[in-house]
Amino acid sequence: GFVTPCGQKAALGQRGTGFTMAFVVLVCLFLLAVAMRCAKLVVDPYSTFSASTWEEEAKFIKQGFKQAKQ
Repeated sequence: GFVTPCGQKAALGQRGTGFTMAFVVLVCLFLLAVAMRCAKLVVDPYSTFSASTWEEEAKFIKQGFKQAKQ
């Protein structure tokens, strides 16, 4: 281990390494999940929207264009 400011040796051998490894594994899993979600969004960006929401948005845009022309 290392020496603390009080001069005592800190035993980080087993416990500290276990916590560190668990943290690293959790961070890697989180990053993997985020990377997969981003890749899915890049491949098919419109699948995340429901059809009704997309149709309502398209109708709103068309109505907005019609009102802007008039």
